[in-house]
This record gives sequence, structure tokens and C-alpha cells, in this order.
Amino acid sequence: MSEIASEVEDRIALIRLVRPGGNALLPALRAGLMRALENAAQDDRIDAIVMTGTVAAFSNGLDLREYDMPPVSPTVGALARAIEMHSKPIVAAINGSALEAGFELALAAHARVAREGAIVSLPQVALGMVPSGGATQRLPRMVGARAALELLLNGRAMSVGDERLAPLFHTITSEVPLRQAQALARVLADRGTWQRSCDARAGLSNPAAYQAAVTAAAQRIAQRQRDGAGRDLGAEGDVVRCVEAAQLLPFEQGLALEQDAAEARRASPTARARRHLFAVERRAMAQISALGPTPQRPQTIALIGQDARIPVLAAACLDRAGEVILYAPDVDAAHRIADRAALVLEAAAERGRLAPDQLNAYLDKLSLSDDPAVLGGADLVLDAGGPWTGPVGVPTGAVWCVLDDTTPAVEQARRTGAETVTVRPYRPAYAASLAEIEWPEEMRPASAALVARLFADMGRSVLVARAPLGMLGHTLMAAGFSAALMLVHAGAAPAAVERGARQLGFRTGFLDMIDREGAKRVLARLARQFPECPGTDWLTERVQHMEAHWPGAGALYSQGTEGRVLDPDLGPWLHEWRVREKLDDQPTLDLPDRGYAIALHAALVNRAAALMHDGRLPHPEMADFCCVRGYGMDRDRGGVLLQADMGQLLLLVRAMTPLARLSPIWAPEPRLTDMLKNGTRFFPVGLGQAG
Repeated sequence: MSEIASEVEDRIALIRLVRPGGNALLPALRAGLMRALENAAQDDRIDAIVMTGTVAAFSNGLDLREYDMPPVSPTVGALARAIEMHSKPIVAAINGSALEAGFELALAAHARVAREGAIVSLPQVALGMVPSGGATQRLPRMVGARAALELLLNGRAMSVGDERLAPLFHTITSEVPLRQAQALARVLADRGTWQRSCDARAGLSNPAAYQAAVTAAAQRIAQRQRDGAGRDLGAEGDVVRCVEAAQLLPFEQGLALEQDAAEARRASPTARARRHLFAVERRAMAQISALGPTPQRPQTIALIGQDARIPVLAAACLDRAGEVILYAPDVDAAHRIADRAALVLEAAAERGRLAPDQLNAYLDKLSLSDDPAVLGGADLVLDAGGPWTGPVGVPTGAVWCVLDDTTPAVEQARRTGAETVTVRPYRPAYAASLAEIEWPEEMRPASAALVARLFADMGRSVLVARAPLGMLGHTLMAAGFSAALMLVHAGAAPAAVERGARQLGFRTGFLDMIDREGAKRVLARLARQFPECPGTDWLTERVQHMEAHWPGAGALYSQGTEGRVLDPDLGPWLHEWRVREKLDDQPTLDLPDRGYAIALHAALVNRAAALMHDGRLPHPEMADFCCVRGYGMDRDRGGVLLQADMGQLLLLVRAMTPLARLSPIWAPEPRLTDMLKNGTRFFPVGLGQAG
């Protein structure tokens, strides 16, 4: 089936992009469009051209996987230039979305007509890249530097009706724009003149304002990145330089500057990582969609428990249910939770995310109870642990959501009489944006879908898995935690181990994560997953020591004047422990710079390979998803497996051999040695493949 449909009506050629799935600008479509433009130029029956897409999309741009391949002709830049320099006027009719390279082609047309509600965007910078179809040169010439930079730098979709984009569109219509585009094309053809976007000057009419917008954008980027020393400011800095060039350089030189920047950024590790995570996010969303149609929102949500998650979840649920009930064993406890939920909402109102009248309306929907019978009237229960008696007698179709993995979902289902799903909302919320959901085989997919979409609406990335695969984050990160504990057991300084985690790209060290989550809970999990691995004995004794002397305090960290710091007592305590265990006469572990990062990385990659072997990690990218969204790994690293793919796998496997003497978690998995032998990767690249 051809991806380009062409016809001629009243000497106006209609060139329609008709590739299913958003008119992705794959090489075949680009080649077909170029042929259609060339044929129209040579056809004496044609005076003008209207270029359009489907009802849903003009074009949503390039397939991300193509960025990992050598450029294929015709490139978007060449195609845009062919549109711009065509011998006959071309009008772009935008009916739905014109995104990324698709919008760049529309910018190259000689005029644009759009339907109300259509959206445009240039999201390349959010993916660590620079547009390659001339957007940094054409857009500011038409709308000025300020509006152009807003669209180019924030990456968000904008409505064609936004007043900042008014100079781009000849007409915005409430009807299908095709007829008006054809009429405009006839006017341009009859007049015999039309403006090419490269010749536009309206956006350059105020040179001082233009330069002020460029300077302000550059300063914002430098300040945000804390990088005022002339170092690389990333794709954002490249975009600002290109927009500045649109004012200072001839058009062709500006295009060349943009093309050079686009090619350099396209091949950068940052862009590769961001494209990878974008693709992973789409797969995770597809998993939710695969659960079935969107279920009706719950009318009544009840929340159980007194930990820090409940007020935040309660505030979020008030926007998504008719009634929210806070259950606690006594009314005073319920009032304390409600007060904290109100503070969350008031903070949102102060930031402008919630209107004052909405705040009051939300609080009116919140009720408190110390009677467990109220749980029987809820469509959805979010249970963070608390005293209640069962069975509750919940309505048919109600869902009970356990907010940790300590109580098996099947056991909880027997107690409640409800379909039960286990959810792990990662925390702390400022560092983690992931909710991991596990649902039993016997439960309806619609129940899992209800919970998944609730957390997605709260702004969480959602990872859905069937039981009994187990929570992937817990299962994967157990190797990282075990490795960190083993390194300290072998004599490494805790600060060096924490520094290694941060060098690997994690926001906080693994010992800090253990302490935040609760050392006793982590130790219990490690005992289940790695009963044969040594290295946890010192932490077990440390927990007992702290409980005896400072009940309620963390085992490893304390609060310093500038935040959490390793407890100053930990170093001396470890020395005494090593003396007691007669380990002080053994050589302590002292790895070279980045050696601890390599050791932690090796443990995580080795664990992921083992999970792939036994089927608990069916899609390797989900391991990276957990690391970045759940554990705060730098998104510009893309995750531990992508980093292994990007030239580090040999280094990691070589490091495992001596480390395996410390613990089996470093004994190389056969999959890794096979990958090195065969030259394969976790994420093959290229069209038609994951990557």
C-alpha cells in the first residue's frame, strides 16, 4: 500500500500522507513524498499543491528508532528544502497533530491552514536532540525569537490557536481545513507570487527584542544547569545558538549550523539515553492499554494507614473520586492524616495548580472514620497497613490495593473478599515517579487497569506485571544493595561505596536507599532473595545496636545541618565490629577511582541477566525503567543496561571475576559472556527492532 495518495482537482494537486499510525516519516514515506513533489513540478496540469495528512495527524514526525541508524535519503532537511523551493505554491492543511519533523515540513510550506484544536510541537530538545528540518531558522523568522524559543525549548504541544503562533497560519477554521487550503492555493497560484518561509522577516523586525530573548534564554539554561563556565550546555544551548544565527547569518549558513548541531546531538550518549527512556515509557503505557478498555473511575476511595504516603495519595484521589474516606483506628489519627492532606492541597494552591474554590470543594469530599465498616462501601481501597477486621464485605467489582509487597495479594483477597492488587509507589516522591503493580492470574485485567490508570493520572509512570514474577524493582535492586553491603563487609569505606553509586548516576547512595526504606525490611528481602550471599551480618548487628541505644534512629544515616549524612558513629562502629569479627587483620578493599561504581554496576547488570534467563524480566528495558523512574538514576544515563550496551559490558564482565570471590552476585551469568562472544547487546537498534 502506498503511503502517499495524490490526485488533481481544478488544477490543484492534493498530496496526502496516509501511513497508518500517525504518518511517521519513515524513509519510504519521505521518498514517496519527494517523488510526488517532483511529479507535481513537472505536471503542466498542476498550478499549486495542498499537502495534508489524515484526520488525526498531519505527521507525528520521525520514528525514534531511525535516529540510531545512519541518515537515509531523503532527509527531513532535504525534503523541507524541496517544499520551500518548489516552483509551485504549497499550502499545508493541518487537521490534527503536526509534531516534530512533521511540523518542520509544514513550516517549510508557503502557507498553512489549520483546524481548531490541532496541535503542534517540536519535542526534540526533550530527547537531547536538535531539530534537523530547519525549524530553528524558519520559525524565528516568522514568529520572533521569544515565541520560537518557547516552542523549541519546552517541547510541549501548543494549540494552533495560541496567539504566539498567529503569524504561522493564514486561516484557523472550525471545519476540515482542506477546502480552505485549496482555495488559498488557488489564490497564490493566480497571483503568481508567494513568500517562502526562508524569506520571512516579521520575526526579525525588532532586533533588540530578538537578541534580548536569546540572551535571556541562554542565561536561564546556564543557571539551571549551574554551568556558567563555558562548558557544554547541551541540546538547549545548541538550539539557542541556532536561533541567534537566524538573526545573524544568511539562511543557508543557519541551516548548515543547525544540521551540524543535529548530527552531533543525534549521536550523543544523552540523546541515546533519552530516546531509550521515551521508548520504554511508551511500552509501559502500551502494557496498561493491553489490560483492556478504561474502566469507570471509582466513586468512593478509602485509604488505610498512617505512613507518609497516605496524605499525598489522599490529596491526589480527591481529584479523581466523588468521595475519599480516611480510615484510622481513632479519629485523632484520622484528623492528623486529613490535616497533612490539606497541607498538600494548600501547597498546590499556592503554586497555582489548584484554584481556591477547588481547594474547598476537594476538602468537602474528604471524610474521616474510625469504623472499619466504612471500607465496605468503597469501590477502591488503598491499604498502607493498619488495624482492621475482615472480611469487609466490599461491593462486587471493588478492588483492594495493597501498598507494599509484604502481604501476598492472594492472602489479602481472602481476608477482604475483594480482588486484590499489590502496588509499590516508589518513594521519596521527589526522587521517584514510578508505581509498580503486580496482579494475580485469577484477577480480572480490568481491576489492574483501574489501579494502573489511577496512578498514571497522578503523574506516575506505571509498570504492570503478572504475579508471581515479583516486584521488579525490589528483585533487581536487591543485587545493588547486597553488593553495597558486601563491599563494606570487605572493608570499603561506606562513603566510597556511596560515591560509587552517585558516579553510576544515582541521586543517592545505595546505603542511603537502604536506610530510607528501612534496614530491617531490606535485610528480610535480601535473606529471601540471596540466602547464600554473605555481607549482611554487619548491618544486622548495626540495626540491633541502634535499636538498643537510639530507638527510632536510622541505622546508617543521620540528619546533618545540610541534609542527610552518613552517621559519624558508623566508621568507628565498623572498625570495632571488624575487630570483634577478627577481620581487622585482613586487607581491606580499596578499589581505584570509579571501581566502586563498576562493582555496583556489574552486580545490577548480572542480576538483570539472571532475571532475563528465568523469565522474570521479559523486557530488559524495564530494568532501566525501574532504575531511572523508581530509584532516581540520571535519565541522561538511560539506565544500567543501556550503559552496559554503550561500551561498558566488557569492562563489567572483566571486573566480575575478582569480585566473585567476595559474593556469588558477581559470578558472571552465561548470557553476558555469550553477548560478548557474539557481539550482541541488550537493545538492538534499527527499524523494526526494540531500541
